[in-house]
Amino acid sequence: MLGVNGTRFLAVAGLCLAALTPPAGAALVADRTVLKSGDPLRVVSTRSVDRTVDVHIGFMKGQGTPLFDRNSAGVPLPSFANVSLSNPLVLTSFSIPAGLEPGLYVFYEVVTTPGGDPNDLQDWAFGLSSLSQLALYVNVSSDLSGDRNGDGRPDDDSNRDGFRDSDSDLDGLTDSPDASGATSAAGGSPISVSWETTFRNAGVFPAASAKARYRARADGVVDFKVEAEDLPLGSYQVLVNGSAVATLRVVRTATGNQGEVEFRNPVEPGKLPLNFSPVGATLAIAVNFDPLLSTDFLVPSGSAGGSTGGSSVPSTPIQVSPDAAEVEVPLVNSGSQPQASGKARYRSKGGGVVDFRVEVEDLSVGAYSLWVGGVNRGTIQVTSVPGGTEGELEFRNPVEPGKVLLNFSPRGEPIEVKNASGVTMLSIQFPD
Repeated sequence: MLGVNGTRFLAVAGLCLAALTPPAGAALVADRTVLKSGDPLRVVSTRSVDRTVDVHIGFMKGQGTPLFDRNSAGVPLPSFANVSLSNPLVLTSFSIPAGLEPGLYVFYEVVTTPGGDPNDLQDWAFGLSSLSQLALYVNVSSDLSGDRNGDGRPDDDSNRDGFRDSDSDLDGLTDSPDASGATSAAGGSPISVSWETTFRNAGVFPAASAKARYRARADGVVDFKVEAEDLPLGSYQVLVNGSAVATLRVVRTATGNQGEVEFRNPVEPGKLPLNFSPVGATLAIAVNFDPLLSTDFLVPSGSAGGSTGGSSVPSTPIQVSPDAAEVEVPLVNSGSQPQASGKARYRSKGGGVVDFRVEVEDLSVGAYSLWVGGVNRGTIQVTSVPGGTEGELEFRNPVEPGKVLLNFSPRGEPIEVKNASGVTMLSIQFPD
């Protein structure tokens, strides 16, 4: 499976794997789940059933919903037809190839009725318990894998599924104690910031519920997802500040009616382009623009010590190691220009070199002032580019051509991007 170079599989709409936790008796096991290039990997299904079934496997980098039988490049994937699982079944055995991109990989098994389609829930032999998954950390640091004693498994993996016990949503990131759901990687690794909120029910369908999640990863990828449950089957509008941005289709699954729509920047197969900012916006799931479920998608906020005008700058709900080599966080939109977005990054490059950069996108063309710790530190010139607008301001110490001398520390300070009238467009309380 790794021979396909970790190709990402296309998403299957309507499924949320984070909710599909394998029950007892439906486990995948491996000698090691923390691996390096050249290490042998042998995955065994220990499911015990006394009937003939088909077994399909999938493998992908990162977490998501796999497409079984063929990957996104059309390459056939292994399967086992008409087998008995009364005894353990070896699903695969190979060595981790050199050159495989480091990261979290997830190995999947799904069991269907003979001749069944693994991508159709109706053919799963045991409902949602037909699915098992195993996390594999490949060529990553012990900070990320959690394997500090070197035994080939995360130290905090009590159920031996490869996922760390502190990773409750199975996304490969350890959970923050903050209730917002924000996460961070410790030590010298970059961080990923996310938060999640639930919707209010207008009372038309009292059993229905929904939630939205926004995540900005350290590598610049931003995704936004809206999920709904227990609405009647059919199509619904996803509204952002009253404007329809997508159609959410609710379908029947083994656990009830569910639907989801996911946005991503940069876009990838199975997702929609994230060309708007949901942060600070009013979100709704609606029929004919009448909201059935809604929420104000805000991050936790607090007073920004040192910010001007008594403004309140949203806090970054994360914990960051004091010696983190790189810290990057998204800027929160104030709502003045809802389509705008931005991010701030602080990096210690070794040898005493540090830099700090603020980037913005989709603001109106013009000059904006960058305030850090209540002090105007410079001007971001936003210009037109193919597909929108963008601008940035970068500081460095020691300084070099094209950059500004970094003679202040942004850590723990409010970051604000203001227009010519002094109105804050984007802001964040940078982690200390």
